[in-house]
Amino acid sequence: MPGNRHVRFGERLAETDRRQRRHRAAGRLNMLPLELGGAPKDPTNLWPEPHAGSENSSSKDSVENAVKKAVCADQATLANAQNAMLTDWTTAKSVLGIG
Repeated sequence: MPGNRHVRFGERLAETDRRQRRHRAAGRLNMLPLELGGAPKDPTNLWPEPHAGSENSSSKDSVENAVKKAVCADQATLANAQNAMLTDWTTAKSVLGIG
């Protein structure tokens, strides 16, 4: 039945489109940044990170960079930086006294 084949193809195409939209809306990033010792393939370190909104992938990248620079400049210990990022990355800079 040719009609059924086209319906199944259309359903698969729609599902692929839904998956791609979800992927574009959120990336898969590390809870603990790799620069601070996060494991790149550990499933417990992976989480969806939105590209939109105020707490998005870009703002987290900015915090990660500031925290990494603070550790490298001996303004924060690695352990304190890791703890601050894992507890709540949105407050990590203030907790560490770097921003």
